Amino acid sequence: MPIRTGHTAARLYFWLATFLALGLLAIILGQLAEDRAKTRAAATASASNVGNALATDIGGSLNTLERMLLGVRGAITAGDTHLARERLDMLLLAMPDAIKLAGATNGNGLIVLGNAGSDYDQQNLSWRPYFAHHRESPDTGLHISGPYAALSDGTPLIVASLRLDDAQGRFAGVLVAGIQLTYFNKLFDRIGLETGGSITLFTGNGIVIGRRPYDPQVIGRDLSKFRGVSRAIAGERVFEDVAAIDHVKRLYVSTPITGYPLFINVAQSTDTIFRNWADKTMTIGATTTALVGGMILLVCLLYCENGRRGEMQMQLAEANRQLHQAAETDALTGVANRRRVERLLADYSKAGSTHFSVLMLDIDLFKTFNDRYGHEAGDKALRAVAQTLAEALPAAQDLVARYGGEEFIILLPHSNIDNAQTVAEHIRARVAALQIPHADSPYHTITVSIGLAGVGNLNDLPPEELVRLADKALYRSKQAGRNRVTISPFVPQKANESDSTREAA
Repeated sequence: MPIRTGHTAARLYFWLATFLALGLLAIILGQLAEDRAKTRAAATASASNVGNALATDIGGSLNTLERMLLGVRGAITAGDTHLARERLDMLLLAMPDAIKLAGATNGNGLIVLGNAGSDYDQQNLSWRPYFAHHRESPDTGLHISGPYAALSDGTPLIVASLRLDDAQGRFAGVLVAGIQLTYFNKLFDRIGLETGGSITLFTGNGIVIGRRPYDPQVIGRDLSKFRGVSRAIAGERVFEDVAAIDHVKRLYVSTPITGYPLFINVAQSTDTIFRNWADKTMTIGATTTALVGGMILLVCLLYCENGRRGEMQMQLAEANRQLHQAAETDALTGVANRRRVERLLADYSKAGSTHFSVLMLDIDLFKTFNDRYGHEAGDKALRAVAQTLAEALPAAQDLVARYGGEEFIILLPHSNIDNAQTVAEHIRARVAALQIPHADSPYHTITVSIGLAGVGNLNDLPPEELVRLADKALYRSKQAGRNRVTISPFVPQKANESDSTREAA
């Protein structure tokens, strides 16, 4: 009794100390997680505001550009070259910081119209990708591509272009406007960035056309394969990832530019965002470690003694469990054995289980199979059939057991005759589908005969009598030609079923 009392007290102290330590840890971790979430939310809101402001500014400029280009296209379509040239010049005057040059080509790519003072005249643009795009696509909307180097002086720019059609709707050239990338850099320079922060403008397919901090080696790179860009392309708006350019982990807020195939990634270094939070975490962590460490030490002292005894008890319990399992498991097939069936039938009988059905099953002509193919093949066939039976059972409480030799029994608690018959037919068909060759069988493969008996309540019929009825039904299946299911005629069946023995399909 003193040993048991000491053992119980040790367990009590163990769980009390564990509960206190875990409770304290959970409170602190919860608070830290909440603080981190608030810090991340504030950083996300700040980046989102920056992204929205830039997207609005760039989107507004592109919208103005598009409207003015549409005006030029209208003049060209009307055949008024003078008006078209005036509108090109107006475009350059209206957006001097953005537009480098503008012009129109004929259907062969030759520039036939350029803004005043442009050295664009008589250049051929048919080799540019945007020219091929408009030639092949009937879309008359604004197309953005690049970046490219200007033909005149190599200035990096992106091109906004519109398709030109003749009076019959056939391709007649393109109208282009070159937007200097310095325009975007000037926008980005207005934004104050924390250490490790960045702003990057991408085309819809992941090509860099603007970035702060500026790096000319990055402009024009296709980063669509990198996770931080591919996630934004896929529509993810807020995420943490490692940058493809400088390999810094950042919090990204991606903002699409409405109406145009561009998006902005405003990114902040996670080290910068969470620096104060990390310092606070270190301080709290050190204090928590000291408090929890004392509790853990107490737990360990108690647990050492308690653990030694508990381990011995666990080993003993496991050994008993394995012995019990081995005693009720068939060594060859791995399914339950007759001993387990008898125990369960007794338990079900005491409980007065309702709608209880039993299937007795026998592998047809198994002796001749053994004689022809050998006992090793016979054992393999027994294992295959047992596995098939186990897999075919519809409910967790159903049980298959090897009853002896090639005979199996299946217990179906809470299954009436109709349900049990469905299960039996399913089992018969699945065994036949194994296609295990059996030259001495009229079916040329291994098949099973099944006898079925069921009762509404086990209080009305002893379990051993139910097994005996199922066994007699099995015998009738064999007499009727094997590979079939027979229901015991001594148990009530469906009113519309006059023949209890059904031929195999």
